[in-house]
Amino acid sequence: MITPQPNQPNQRDVLSRVFPAFTRPARPIEFYGQSDNVEVTFEEPGAPPAVRVMPAPANSFAGFGAAADLAKPHLGQISFVNSLPIVLPLERQHVSLEAEIVLESPAKLNAMFEKGMLELSAMSSYYFLSKGNLTLCPDLSISCFGEVGSVLLFSKRDPAELANGRVVCSAQSASSVNLLKVLFAEQFGAWPELVSESYPDLDCADYDGALVIGDRALEVDYDWSQRYIRVDMGEWWHQRYGLPMVFGVWAARADWVDKNHYRFAEICRALRIAKQLGLTRRWKDTLHEAHRRTGLSLSRLERYYKHELNFDFENEHSEALALYQQLLKKHQLL
Repeated sequence: MITPQPNQPNQRDVLSRVFPAFTRPARPIEFYGQSDNVEVTFEEPGAPPAVRVMPAPANSFAGFGAAADLAKPHLGQISFVNSLPIVLPLERQHVSLEAEIVLESPAKLNAMFEKGMLELSAMSSYYFLSKGNLTLCPDLSISCFGEVGSVLLFSKRDPAELANGRVVCSAQSASSVNLLKVLFAEQFGAWPELVSESYPDLDCADYDGALVIGDRALEVDYDWSQRYIRVDMGEWWHQRYGLPMVFGVWAARADWVDKNHYRFAEICRALRIAKQLGLTRRWKDTLHEAHRRTGLSLSRLERYYKHELNFDFENEHSEALALYQQLLKKHQLL
């Protein structure tokens, strides 16, 4: 394991370097009597949820000028079960959300965002780092502090030998594919020949390894782990650098945020509350829906959500993204 550098940049420097939006002057955001730092309270289990994000009063946009867009924005959400703790409370209207939800794979959401079809979206961290006109939604990510469980490299031979082999990769996530390149380049000096497919299958004789993500990784994990060498990509990153691996974030178009400060704050707050509900009050909903979709045992899914995935974004996450960006640039991947 490589020990992280002792002189880490401070939080502001990291954010300014990684997220261009943080270099802009901060603006106060009015909540019209609804403070964002008020502690959220919950009713007793069994009662309807008390948490609601209320739409702004009819005149609340007046302070933001005529440029404010009053149409509902489109919010991209990842369709994999890794996002269920955040997506499910919104889908089932346990939290009010003034946005149209679009469910797709990470790669499709990136493409839709690129075409201007979404104002806000969950997105791969690689896509976020490749753009300079985005504003980060605070306190949210899809990360891990070690094993992630759903970004897995399977190999027919010693992974050190894969640098000269062929690896079939999921076409659904740019972050994971570029993470593989970075880690192979850093540890072995080169990365394998990568072939992109929508449904990677290591049983094919043409490939020496396979990188699978999301629901597909959860689906094949038990079987392939019996027959191939298994490498958890989140664990590899964490062992090497001692930081979380951030696979995805939520962000919005900076120009849309400039015209819709209140709405952006409202949606971010709804996402944070949904995360809290999906892992606490509505935890059983999350667990049983994930079981219905994947067929995995409840104990496996509980370990996945409670001990592998992490949905926060704090100092260590920003440092990890800064390091990921630095390594991507080092290897000319960004």
